[in-house]
Amino acid sequence: MSNAANIFGYVAGGVSLGVLALGLYGSHRPSARQKNLDEVISDTETILRSATHQGFLPDPHLNVKLHGRLSGLRAKASELRTKTLCATSTWKECREFCLGLSFEIGNCTNETKKLRAVILVGPYRLSGNSQDE
Repeated sequence: MSNAANIFGYVAGGVSLGVLALGLYGSHRPSARQKNLDEVISDTETILRSATHQGFLPDPHLNVKLHGRLSGLRAKASELRTKTLCATSTWKECREFCLGLSFEIGNCTNETKKLRAVILVGPYRLSGNSQDE
C-alpha cells in the first residue's frame, strides 16, 4: 500500500511541477514578450514625439540623446523580433526561450521603460518642479 501511495505522490508532484512550468513558460514565451516590447516601444515613441512637439524638451542636446537612445532600442527590438519570428514552431520557440531570447526581450523592454520614464520626468526636472528635492 505504501508503494502505491509513494508512486501516486511522485506522479502527482511531477504533474504539478509540469503544469507550473508550462504556466511560467506560457507567460514568458518570446512571442508574448515581443508583443509587449512592441507596445512599449510604440508608446514611448508616441510620448517622445508628443513631448518634442509640445516643447516639453527644450534642451536640444537632451532631445537628440533621447531620440538616439530610442533609435538604438528600436533597432535592438527589430533584431529580437527577427529572432522571434524565425521561431516558427513551439519547439523552436522553446529552444529560443532556453537560449535566452525571452531574457533579452525583457531587458530591452525594461530599458525602453526606463527611457520612457526619463522622457516623462525630464520636463519636470528641467523646470525645477521635481519633488525629489
